[in-house]
Amino acid sequence: APLEPLRATLADWEDPKRVLLGPCYDGGYYLIGLARVEVHVFDGIAWSTREVLAQTRARCRALGLSVHELPTTYDVDEPVDLEQLRAELGLHPERAPRTAVALNL
Repeated sequence: APLEPLRATLADWEDPKRVLLGPCYDGGYYLIGLARVEVHVFDGIAWSTREVLAQTRARCRALGLSVHELPTTYDVDEPVDLEQLRAELGLHPERAPRTAVALNL
């Protein structure tokens, strides 16, 4: 996850109707943050599809929630994603040192 944009966003988190999403290139998201519990955000979402992010945005709008998005990146839910993470941490293990150790880097 892009840590600096996340830190900056959380430092200014005051609106209880705000939702934080971290979009993924595959149409999902790697992070969702809610200032208060709002379980209906997850109603009617077609999980494990390319529509998850779009449906979540629409659901938030329908509930009167404002959406703030972090930079788009990837999540690790497919073998190719794990290989991308392994390659990145091979170059910069300090970004996620425990994960690098778990991946034997």
